Amino acid sequence: MTAYPSRTHHQDSHDAAQPGMIRAVGAVGLMLGTLGVALSPFTVMRLVGSSNDTNFALHNPTWWWMAISSIASSALSVLLLIAATGCLKLRRWGRWTMILYSIGSLILGIGGGYFYLRWMGVPGGIPRGQGGVVTWIQLTGWLFGVPYALWALYAVTRSHAREAFTQVPPSRVG
Repeated sequence: MTAYPSRTHHQDSHDAAQPGMIRAVGAVGLMLGTLGVALSPFTVMRLVGSSNDTNFALHNPTWWWMAISSIASSALSVLLLIAATGCLKLRRWGRWTMILYSIGSLILGIGGGYFYLRWMGVPGGIPRGQGGVVTWIQLTGWLFGVPYALWALYAVTRSHAREAFTQVPPSRVG
């Protein structure tokens, strides 16, 4: 943390950046990434098994989207864990990894959320698909992921954040 000489000190543009928001993004990212990795097996469950819902989903012409979105969601969760760890340690690669995660999450979240709502029959158009727990898990992940990705992208692209990531961390004496 950054220590200031007095309580009345106000940060000006020449002061070192305060990494508080970056560390908050990292902490929330660790929680969301862990949750995403823990729930990854449920997103793949739609593609295996012998239940009628699974057979319907696999014979649906949109099966490729389910496979791609399941793999991409799991990969983004792992990428978020890596990015959040880098942000907590204020590593330069953590910033770039978080930007990469945010862009990927926004693309998958906005496109996937729209597609799944249509697939579940909300706006209509596509025949009603699987509206069970598995679909809601992934949709809920995107509903949390899109606002988080916007917040993370904002936090790590600010000028003060760039400064915090470029500072050399002090060596630990021990």
